[in-house]
Amino acid sequence: MSFKEITPQQAWEMVQQGAVLADIRDDARFIHSPPKGAFHLTNQSFLQFEELVDFDSPIIEAAIMA
Repeated sequence: MSFKEITPQQAWEMVQQGAVLADIRDDARFIHSPPKGAFHLTNQSFLQFEELVDFDSPIIEAAIMA
């Protein structure tokens, strides 16, 4: 597993090619501005995330704090 910082444009392009966008922000920030197609990953939704995601595909973590 590797991590790297990417631009919003790169993230959008990767999502268009099948990457999963996991938004780890708190509920208030996620509800206010959810990225299109993002999975809201929380402690409570982690098991669902594990069941739904193909871990062979790239996973993009969105943790933008305003």
